[in-house]
Amino acid sequence: MAKQYAPHIERLLAVAAGGKLLAVGGRRDAAGVTQSSVHLLQLPKLTARFSAPLDSAATALAFSDNGLLLAGTADGALALWRTDGKGETPDAQQAAHSGAVRGLATLGSQVVSVGEDGVLKLHEIVTGGEKLHLRETAPRRLSEQPLHVVVVDAASAFRSAA
Repeated sequence: MAKQYAPHIERLLAVAAGGKLLAVGGRRDAAGVTQSSVHLLQLPKLTARFSAPLDSAATALAFSDNGLLLAGTADGALALWRTDGKGETPDAQQAAHSGAVRGLATLGSQVVSVGEDGVLKLHEIVTGGEKLHLRETAPRRLSEQPLHVVVVDAASAFRSAA
């Protein structure tokens, strides 16, 4: 794996596991380079499924219950891919936070994101035929300080951020 991905990820910032899939992302250290990629690997042999370029570093990753891969980026965007496709381009991508997305959690078709802007946002994954998109449903400013992690309890749908 290092031989295949070392030129692409110098600093690992985000990892997510879902079923037999592993997603990794981060940032490149080269001066003036802001682009990065998210890499989807098949476990147990770490077989590459796809590498998807992003406009900025991947700072948070999560898998949804229905096998979608989500990435939060350093420029505050959320990207969404189907894991059964080729993945070169996101199925959906949109601005979400005014700073880096630092935490992602999912429950069903709901996505919760937190970021450096101190805001917790609830999004819904909407399927419109072949196309996917995210609809923001409930933004809440929780802090003047950055938020770094969010969790969702599956039994009660209670959300907690820090």
